[in-house]
Amino acid sequence: MWEGKSASPGVAIGRVWLLNQTELVVSQRYIPESKIPSEIERFKQALSLAKKEISKAQIGSGPPLKKDHSRIFETQKMILEDEVIQQKVIEKIQTKKINSEWAYQLVLDEAIRALASSPNQYLKERVFDINALKNRILEYMLGIKPERLDSLKSPSIVFATNLSPSDLLHLRKNKVIGLVLKESGVTSHVAILAKSLGLPTVVGLEKDFKLLENGTEVVLDGESGRVILTPGPGTLQQFKARQEKLAQDRKKLNLLKKKPALTKDRKRIHLWANLEIPEEAQGALDYGSEGVGLFRTEFLFMNGAEPPSEEEQFQAYAAVLKKFSHRPVVIRTFDLGGDKIAINSQTATESNPFLGWRAIRVCLDSPEIFETQLKALLRASRYGHLKIMLPFISNVEEIRKAKEILAQIKTQLRNKKVPMATKIPLGIMIEVPSAALNVDILAPEVDFFSLGTNDLIQYTLAVDRTNPQVAPWYQTFHPAILRLIKLSVELALKNKKEIAVCGEMAGETLALPVLIGMGVKELSVTPPLVPAIKEKIGKLNYSECKKIVNKVLQMDSATKITEYLEKACQKFGI
Repeated sequence: MWEGKSASPGVAIGRVWLLNQTELVVSQRYIPESKIPSEIERFKQALSLAKKEISKAQIGSGPPLKKDHSRIFETQKMILEDEVIQQKVIEKIQTKKINSEWAYQLVLDEAIRALASSPNQYLKERVFDINALKNRILEYMLGIKPERLDSLKSPSIVFATNLSPSDLLHLRKNKVIGLVLKESGVTSHVAILAKSLGLPTVVGLEKDFKLLENGTEVVLDGESGRVILTPGPGTLQQFKARQEKLAQDRKKLNLLKKKPALTKDRKRIHLWANLEIPEEAQGALDYGSEGVGLFRTEFLFMNGAEPPSEEEQFQAYAAVLKKFSHRPVVIRTFDLGGDKIAINSQTATESNPFLGWRAIRVCLDSPEIFETQLKALLRASRYGHLKIMLPFISNVEEIRKAKEILAQIKTQLRNKKVPMATKIPLGIMIEVPSAALNVDILAPEVDFFSLGTNDLIQYTLAVDRTNPQVAPWYQTFHPAILRLIKLSVELALKNKKEIAVCGEMAGETLALPVLIGMGVKELSVTPPLVPAIKEKIGKLNYSECKKIVNKVLQMDSATKITEYLEKACQKFGI
């Protein structure tokens, strides 16, 4: 059995089909002065061919792509058209007198290294997207014709090192029922497309695919990220039964889509979605989300070597606001750190970026970045119910300074007769203990709060959540965490301010009775979790949840609290 990461849910049973992908070997060659112009032209031609391929994939012969997913291909085109990247490649060809493929690889690898070093998982996974695009350009330059996916005779599960979104669209016309990708992430563009096409997908397997034989029977479990080669009769029967149950569950949860989330004693809970990119908006609506509780905007920094333009940002924000119409959309301003924008500036790498120059600190110190984003947000506000959220707030002065800048931008746009919403709520993330303890001090300056439990846990417990060595100390149900959350909720409600939870805790079954019992009325989770969380809320009793909160707040360890919550959730049937 092989284990990877689940990128698209579902169970597939079929045969192995190994996509033969030639390992690219790029050699450095020196070229004479007289050949430099033709070498530059060869580079530009490769870019042109790749753009044509992307355009062809967009309008291909299969079912038309949703507008959201078509944007993925527009993003790829933007990377290909990036003038800064093109100029760097041309300069290397001219100054170093080297072949174009070597120059292109040097430039793209530099960008890839910067992204790979980021502690932000989403930015890290952009490496897979850029690598796939880089490889396609190099194939054009090297004259390599990649194997196409149009020769399958029976239902097959494709195993590949990586795939581009263009490759994936070829699969729609063939008998592909699942994907296993060695080099891809759960938020990569190909993973998002696979999810939209309903293809069970597992990524990130550290296995040698060359050992596989085509035609081998295989089970792909997109729920757990497992791949089982040559399954026995018992295993096959088990997973066929799983397929049937998943189909039944989907029908059942689909019936809940348009119903509100209510506890047994009719306590109303609002379920929102966390979005990484605009392309996820339609999926969130399909899952029954009532709005967007957290739209992260850092994805805009992976489209090129420069900060995103106002127009680029406006188009992204407006697309999501239009999609959700009257429903609330909370868009978080850039949560960038020194390490995350090294690709776009000369900022020095920090030894501890988590405690350094990041988020609101970067925005306030970089007015050209912050003001451009605020202009784009205000312009887009006319298309829906926009709520702006500031990340990583630790004191009231940061909010006041941000509000001053926001007011100045509003005045500038009004003077230019730029249409925008008349009222745009402003809120903040509660991610650090100083903010959690001072909600009553911060409340007069904002319209709403949102608890970012991922960071709140790591900053309160002094545990790096990306470090496996200290993983046991990262405890969601540590008494200090629950007390901080309870205090934050009490102070927010006392000051008549909305408070939501948008961290991973909002999607954890054991946390549901605790958060609801504390008085949290808004939960924001990854889109696929929305229907399941709604079903679980329907089995809870608000008055019982309040008793559970009183009980766990008297306990002295995460172990005791976890054990108690497990028993409580079993009684609720969740």
